[in-house]
Amino acid sequence: MSAFLKSQGGRVWRSIETGWTEPTETNTEGEKVAKSFEKYSKEEATLAECNDKALNALFGAVDSSQYRLISNCTEAKKAWEILETTHEGDERVKTAKLQILMTKYENLRMDDKEKIAEFHGRVRELANEAENLKRPFTEDSLVLKVLRALPESYAMDAKAIRQAHDIKNMTLDQLMECANNLKKKRQAFVSTWSDEEDDSEEVRGNSNCAFTTQTHNEDPDSLTNRLVVLQEELDSLRKKLDETMQQLEQVEGEKANLNYELTQLKSYQKWMKSTCAEQIEDLVDKSRFYGDKLALVILYQRAAKHPLICL
Repeated sequence: MSAFLKSQGGRVWRSIETGWTEPTETNTEGEKVAKSFEKYSKEEATLAECNDKALNALFGAVDSSQYRLISNCTEAKKAWEILETTHEGDERVKTAKLQILMTKYENLRMDDKEKIAEFHGRVRELANEAENLKRPFTEDSLVLKVLRALPESYAMDAKAIRQAHDIKNMTLDQLMECANNLKKKRQAFVSTWSDEEDDSEEVRGNSNCAFTTQTHNEDPDSLTNRLVVLQEELDSLRKKLDETMQQLEQVEGEKANLNYELTQLKSYQKWMKSTCAEQIEDLVDKSRFYGDKLALVILYQRAAKHPLICL
């Protein structure tokens, strides 16, 4: 009903939310009396018409027994509150309804033979009831509840959804769409297997050999679920493999650069050693007396503490 009233205009719905008060004026005796419609300002006339539209919509939406409750109302807000209390009850009634709703929510389970669309409708119905009682369920709580409420035959589907999607940022509608897509994949796998089994039966009929496989003893739904999960895991592994290969190529490039720098440093070090040795020998020859080895010892000691910078 609220959607219909909102469709009549924003002010029509606001007359339900905020209410409407009949304009008054002060007479010659100083008393406040109701103002006649002819004396309404443009704004007052507009608000009065919106209240009348809302009230007329409520009158037309109820049956005769409920009409008796609001027939004397001149304000749409009061009529709405009477109907709201009649249908939803007072706070004690709302609390009792909320407790019943929470019990249904906790015991929510999907039947093995129930379709996904039917289960989706049941969950949405509970969510709408909670919304009407001003205690709405969050989308992530609904998603987690539905995953726990799925039957055993959907266990592999639930696992695949958890691995492939971000559950915290997923809506209930997205979850149901994923479950429906997985169901279609299972049906496609079953159809493919059926064709392959027909071909294999013809081959076995032409030959006199009997072959037994483990799949004959397993549930087809279980096998299809496993195949769907394996396909999801394979796609995830391929994605990780591509990322790893890119990282490996980057590391190989860095390794090549480091090897080149190492080669350059080794060449430079070799050149430094040979050049410094010649300079040291020349310096020793010029600075010492014949047969004196003290200068050479001092130079090598200094070189050990403070390496020479060769130019």
